[in-house]
Amino acid sequence: RPHDDYADFLIRWQSYQVVFRGFKDNLIHQQYFYIIYCFRVVSPMIIACFVYQIPFMQTIFYTLINIAIIIYLALKRPLKSKTNWIQLLIIEGITLIINFSLFILSALDLGDASTGTAGIFFGDVIIVGNCCLTLTLIVFLILKVVNVAKAAETLHKKQPELAKATLAQVFFVPIQQCGFGFEYVQVARFLYEIKPPGT
Repeated sequence: RPHDDYADFLIRWQSYQVVFRGFKDNLIHQQYFYIIYCFRVVSPMIIACFVYQIPFMQTIFYTLINIAIIIYLALKRPLKSKTNWIQLLIIEGITLIINFSLFILSALDLGDASTGTAGIFFGDVIIVGNCCLTLTLIVFLILKVVNVAKAAETLHKKQPELAKATLAQVFFVPIQQCGFGFEYVQVARFLYEIKPPGT
């Protein structure tokens, strides 16, 4: 039966895990998160290629994409890790402010007013926004390293021989800072589930 075949499949491959498994798969719109967010990352480049002569139109598309992905993340909550979910919302929120500022600058440029006080203000907002993006990545990088250390300490109390293996999580932390925010390799929990205490 299909159910038995699937159960056998899970038992056979229980010692392996998918690297990109940080999103939920309970609902169909959560299962498609990886594709949705890959499109979100690629779409600005596609827009820039095809609408490069109309910067104002580019900024409209960028802002709409930002709003759409924020609504999706807020309502559907497709990420397993609350830390990654908050990080991604913050990054998208800051990016929305930057893109909206670009939209205003483009609109001002149409009226030859981009060098005025308003133009300077929104230019500063863009600079500060980019600095905030970098700061956000650093803060969450530190937070995730601390979480790895806590996970190693917790597992050390329950199963000392696996505690050092959880430190492998540190190698995946830099990957989790590269814009997606959903790469989630559960070393500590995975080892604990495969080889629980007393086995």
